[in-house]
Amino acid sequence: MHFHVFDFVFTLWSVGPFTLRMQGSNTDDEEVDMTTGSDALSVFLVEDEPSLMFVLEESIRSLGHSVGHKAGRLAEALECARSDGFDVAMLDVSLHGEDSFPVADELSRRGIPFVFTTGFGSSSLPERFQNAAIMEKPFRLRDIQQALGALQGASSHA
Repeated sequence: MHFHVFDFVFTLWSVGPFTLRMQGSNTDDEEVDMTTGSDALSVFLVEDEPSLMFVLEESIRSLGHSVGHKAGRLAEALECARSDGFDVAMLDVSLHGEDSFPVADELSRRGIPFVFTTGFGSSSLPERFQNAAIMEKPFRLRDIQQALGALQGASSHA
């Protein structure tokens, strides 16, 4: 099953209209396979930027998955990480100036696969997470799909 990638258009309160067009490296829009049925994941989404949280959430849903929990602050993220209701996680490295590494530690302890989202590459990660999966900002829908596919594979082997 395929769908045609669309533009996300929304308004940032103080900035005005903002459009994010998710597309491949060429001028043609991407086509991405959607997940259906038992392959669907419930994702714990940790992101402190509301506009990016919205785009990620819509992207995850458009790929046939769901968002089980979401958090924008470290304390909230830690609380969610200790709960049930999700299969995998996507973690922004920096949450309002606080590192999300305690959340990653909790997920690791519980055997829940996760990917870090960051604009700073692996150099921003402590040594214990140097081999962790990273999705570098800015990312496209295909990047999200590939990250979720890798997490799904890790989840089935956990």
